[in-house]
Amino acid sequence: MRGIERVIFSLVFFVPLVLNGQDFPVEIPEYSYVKKEHNRLQFFGDSILFDPVFEKMDSVLSYGKGKLNVVHFGGSHIQADILTSRVREHLQGIAKVAHPSRGLVFPFKAARTNNPSSYTVNYSGKWAGCRNSVLRHQCEFGMTGITATSYDTFASISVNLVSKYHPTYYYKSVKVFHEFGEQYYELIVEEDIPYDYKVEDHAQGFTEYFFSSNQTRFEMKLNKLDSLQSEFVLYGFLFENDEPDIIYNAIGVNGASVPSYLRCGKLEEQLKFLKPDLIVFSIGINDAYESDFTRYSYERNYGELIEKIRSTCPNIAILFTTNNDSYKLIRRRRYLNKKGLQVKASMQAMSKKYGAGYWDMFEIMGGLNSAPTWVENGKMKRDKIHFTAAGYRLMGDLFFNALMQKYGDYIADKRN
Repeated sequence: MRGIERVIFSLVFFVPLVLNGQDFPVEIPEYSYVKKEHNRLQFFGDSILFDPVFEKMDSVLSYGKGKLNVVHFGGSHIQADILTSRVREHLQGIAKVAHPSRGLVFPFKAARTNNPSSYTVNYSGKWAGCRNSVLRHQCEFGMTGITATSYDTFASISVNLVSKYHPTYYYKSVKVFHEFGEQYYELIVEEDIPYDYKVEDHAQGFTEYFFSSNQTRFEMKLNKLDSLQSEFVLYGFLFENDEPDIIYNAIGVNGASVPSYLRCGKLEEQLKFLKPDLIVFSIGINDAYESDFTRYSYERNYGELIEKIRSTCPNIAILFTTNNDSYKLIRRRRYLNKKGLQVKASMQAMSKKYGAGYWDMFEIMGGLNSAPTWVENGKMKRDKIHFTAAGYRLMGDLFFNALMQKYGDYIADKRN
């Protein structure tokens, strides 16, 4: 679908639905515990930074041109990539992307932690994981907040972008972010994945492989060429192609808080390669579990993180999503965590301060002490912290609808 057909599609499918107050693109059943009246993007200050985001979205959806790049930060909610995968698939589905790109990928399985189901990771040899959320892990961290290190010369990692329950993703180039230096093993690619050429950028810390046709699988191995070489440190992969697309990158680490991402010394230098137009921040659930949590320290830490990101992406649009209602485990008993209200207030204040958007998952759930109802209805786990797969998919549908409503408002204003 191209040209005038896509324009008609955009006008007919999105704008009338929003203007007539009908359902949004994803039809969601009427659940009494889901407060749809709160499902909208809000702005407490200037929203001008979102105009380029919706302009790029419209270029992809209406004309089949360009790319929109989104980066979504968080903790375990995002590492699982169920909510974010749902949003990614909806966006790429309505964009009718022929060969969608997966974007940033980390081989969590090799780091001995849970891997998203939208791609498969296999590895050989011994690998050790290091997470920004674990204080005893004193590693160098990149934008993914997690590393995989091997001291094994026979180690390998493969990533397969074909999944049974998700769309197939394609790439024509892949950046491998890793360490260079005399103590690090060389990187080699399997012969059954022939690439046209590669570029090694020691200064910026990546090796990039280019292919003449779309690929769905990548495998790397390590090679020891010198007695001084003793390890290999991997920060992640960036899979890209040259087709119009909406790329939804998920960056999540189990247990991560805002200070966790402040530990990522290579965050700025690597993030620029994602060319982000929109940053979604869902960091706060772990901050609010700290006994010494205060709004002041939370907002100060966020301010430092935003400053780091805007130092390399100065005109980036930002969207805050609140914590879900949750409980805290204390001496084997779970207690209602009322600090979610403080996180909500902080995100409203920061939305105004930074010209950011705001999505209130806390109120969509039903507000304080709504978690037990979500557990009873099979949308939340018994820990009253994490959602079930069905709950994450529901939240992904709601978030997508709120985003598309705001996009529809933008298009309606633009064309009136």
